[in-house]
Formats: sequence, structure tokens, C-alpha cells
Amino acid sequence: MRTHEIWKMGGMILQKMDLPVLAEFWLRKATQISKNEDLESAVAFQQIRVRRLYEPLCTGFPVKVVFSQYGKCIIATDDIEENGVIFKDNPLVIGQATDTISAHPTCDNCGYSLMEPRHYFGDELNTMNDSLKDLIDSYWPKRMNISCENCFRENYCSKACKQEAWEGYHRVLCPSNNPAASLLYDVRDGDGMAINPETRMQEEFWGGHFSPMILPRIYASILSHAQKMMEEENLTEPTQLHWAISMAPYRRFVAFGTSKAVQKNPLFYSLIQKVFSNYKIKFEIKQTDFEGRYNQATCNLQAFGPYTTPYHTFLANLQDVEMDIHVMQMIQKLNNKPQHASLASLFPLHACTNHSCNNNADILDGEVLGRPGIWVMANRKIRKGEEVNITYIDTSMQQKLRRAWLYRSFHFWCNCQKNVNLKEVMPISVQIARRKHQKERISQHVGDAKRHGIALLSVKDLPGKKVTGIYVKRQRNQKGVQKLKANNCCFN
Repeated sequence: MRTHEIWKMGGMILQKMDLPVLAEFWLRKATQISKNEDLESAVAFQQIRVRRLYEPLCTGFPVKVVFSQYGKCIIATDDIEENGVIFKDNPLVIGQATDTISAHPTCDNCGYSLMEPRHYFGDELNTMNDSLKDLIDSYWPKRMNISCENCFRENYCSKACKQEAWEGYHRVLCPSNNPAASLLYDVRDGDGMAINPETRMQEEFWGGHFSPMILPRIYASILSHAQKMMEEENLTEPTQLHWAISMAPYRRFVAFGTSKAVQKNPLFYSLIQKVFSNYKIKFEIKQTDFEGRYNQATCNLQAFGPYTTPYHTFLANLQDVEMDIHVMQMIQKLNNKPQHASLASLFPLHACTNHSCNNNADILDGEVLGRPGIWVMANRKIRKGEEVNITYIDTSMQQKLRRAWLYRSFHFWCNCQKNVNLKEVMPISVQIARRKHQKERISQHVGDAKRHGIALLSVKDLPGKKVTGIYVKRQRNQKGVQKLKANNCCFN
């Protein structure tokens, strides 16, 4: 019987032979036999796996993904100048914020803008004179807008996107194939609200801060990929290997958190279960898996949008038209920018970037392989060997509030240079003045609370920290339900 040392040695040899999958197998066996006590084998396993998964994504970019004591991170392999492109990334599944769909629709598959003149001009389009309408007809770009002819619940920018969506996820969610999914699109169109078939009343199904289509499309893409491999092998149901391969793309994303997704969205969880148990290939979604996928989304989703729109193309086209009074009138009507189409998705390479309040990289909308994606660009010079950091939150907030947000939302205590060296760069006089102002503010809120009979809350969910003054104002809405509004807070 091989000892864990032999398994480890074999894994190291296989790594040098450039056989990463076999090396991972041997190192995993070494870790298991040592009962997870051999840290060297565990770290080597992660390093080999990270290189195998991410090296192809880094091709052509001056970065690499490495596994450190804190997990995955992105390191510059060359000096990167300010405003230089660090890397570009493609989205996996896309979900559009429900409050932007009607004003600025996008392709359900790739996120390409499908804005038409009626979306931008609204009712004003009906009152325009013929000359202005002629300008729109002549210079507003013609975009293909194709709906799924089976359900008419999804729209695409091309036949290629339509086919890709069908094979990728939509055949599982199309109400023509899966009638239970019709309610899912009702939830999307109702901004999280829909008629509950059981109570026949409008109720909130989804209260998450991202699109209700993200999680269903993740599950549908897994199921659809497994179905494709099953059909290619003429089987009646997917094998365990098929499921493992289908889930592999989403194993790149960490899933950590304490959010009780089922407790917060019980109707949505029940709906998801019905949708995937109603399909011809049954896909059981357990509560633990749903919680994990929800936390995976909250930890890794990145907001983005189309890098260009028909509005911008129309504006550019007018620059080439001979200027007259009608063109001038039209340009004046284009002063207001169109509503941003807020999309969200999982980006595999972007998910490896860590946070720093003193970030050296920013995320911008950009074209990636002819489709909307993200560009990660340097906001200052990055040296070879330096880690690429982005921001997870608004870093213009005060230091202690930043740390509190990061701990509560992402479960880590930020010790970046901007936080650790705050007192070193802040003059003593400023520190004293800030502390005095904080005490005066707390005293004022305590006095206000006592005069109005309002209780002060003490929150102790930060490690070694205490919220010493959260002024909570109680208000009653029309139904008499109490609302809590935090007007101020001060962390010591």
C-alpha cells in the first residue's frame, strides 16, 4: 500500500512531466491518506489545478493566476503602464436588471443592445415632424431583433445567438418545453413580483439584488450541457461524468456566505424546484445547493453593460450628415444619455482578482470577441510580480465603514495599505478633531433618541469591534409595520 509520501512524490513527478490531471489525482490521494494533515500536498494540488484551469484564459495577457496562502490571485507577469489593458473577460450566463429591461432591452444571450428609437424617444417619437422621422429612419442603425418563436419570452440580436441560447440553456427554460418556467418569466417581467397560482394573489417571489434569471440560467446551462453529452452517446439519462463535466465551469467561483437564500426567497426556491423537476431530465435542486449557488452569485457577480448602443451609433452617423436646421433639432433631442442597461454575470478570470481599497485596476465595459464583456485596466503603473487588485465596494467611504461593509458582505477584514497606514498618513491634529466630532455626533444622537423615546442598538457582529452609536429611527408605514432607518453610525 502506498504511503502519502509516495503519492505526493508521484504527483510532483507527474507535474514535472506536464501531466496536470494525473498529478492532481496523486496529490489528492496524498492529502486524503494523510487525513488533510499534509499541507504541502494540498497546496501543490491547488497550484497545479489553478494553473491548468486559468493558464488558457491568460493567454495573450500580461498576467497569471497563482494560488497563495490567501487563495487565488492575479499577478502581473510584465510591467503594465497606466491605462493599459490588463486582461479582458467574457461572461458565462447573463441576467439583466429587471428595472432596465423595458427602457433598454438587450440580447438575452450575449447582452448586445437592442435599443430602438421608441425606447429612447418614448412618446415624443409620435409627435416628431416627418423630417426628424426621416433622419431616424435613415441613420438609426438597423438591428436584428429575433424572439424565441416557441415562447416569445426571450429576444436575441442574431440567429447565432438564438441557437446558442437554445443549446446553452433556453431549451430547459422555454415554456413550450417546460410549462412551469412560464411563471419564472412572469417574475422577471414583474420585477420580482408575480401572481402566485396557489393563492391567486400577487406576491414577491424574488427579493435578491441581482436578476432572478441568473440562478435558473446557471442550473439550465448545467442541465443542457449534460443533456447534450447524453444525446451524443445515445443514452437515456446523463451519467455521473456528464454531470461533473457540466458543473466544472462553475467550480472556478468561490461560494462563501451566511445568506439564507431559501428563507429570504421561499417562493422562488419552490418555483426553481418545480421548473427543474418538470423538465424531461429531472434535476433535483437541494436547499444546500441553492444556498451555495446564491452565495456564489453574490460573491462573484460583476455588473457591466453594452460597450456601445444604437444611440451612440446614431449620434455618430449624424456627424457625417450635412448640417441643417433639422439635424440641429435632432442633435438637441439627443442631449440626454439613454438609460444604462445594467447586466450582471460571472467572469472566470475576473473572479480571481482580490480587493484593495488602494486598487491598481478598474473595470470597464468593453468589446470581447465581438460581444459585450469587461476590460480590466491599470489606473497606475503596475510592476512585474505585483498583484492586480480591484475594489469590491465604494472606497470613498470612511475607513471603518469600508471595513464593516467588506466584512459583512464578503467576510474578510481588509488590511490593505490604505487601511493599515491610515493613521500614519493622517496628522495627529486631524485624528483628534475626527474623534471629537464623532463623540459630539454620538452625544447628539443619544439626546435625540432620549427625547423621542427611541432605543439605541448595539451591534457586535464585527470581530473585536462594537458599533457604539447607530441611531435608529422608527417609522410606521400605511400598514402600521415598523421600519428601521439607520441615519448614522460610528465604529470604534
